[in-house]
Amino acid sequence: MLYYGNGGPGPHTKLLRVHAPKDGDFATWRSAPAERWYVNGGWQPEIHAQLDILHLGEFFMIDDSEVLDVQYEMLVTYERFHAK
Repeated sequence: MLYYGNGGPGPHTKLLRVHAPKDGDFATWRSAPAERWYVNGGWQPEIHAQLDILHLGEFFMIDDSEVLDVQYEMLVTYERFHAK
């Protein structure tokens, strides 16, 4: 499983994961299922994840150990702007 975030500078606002092995080839990565994490919906399929990673220039790979921190960061940001 590979994870990608868009943080820096500033907090992450997007988190993607691609179901491909870390030592896999490009073709395997490109055709692997992918998902985006949403504060309100958890992991949801994202059919354009690999295209976004390759072409938007805002995503970079993050380590598995950083995922919970990124999710927490996104939750805190969401709560700050959506708290009632």
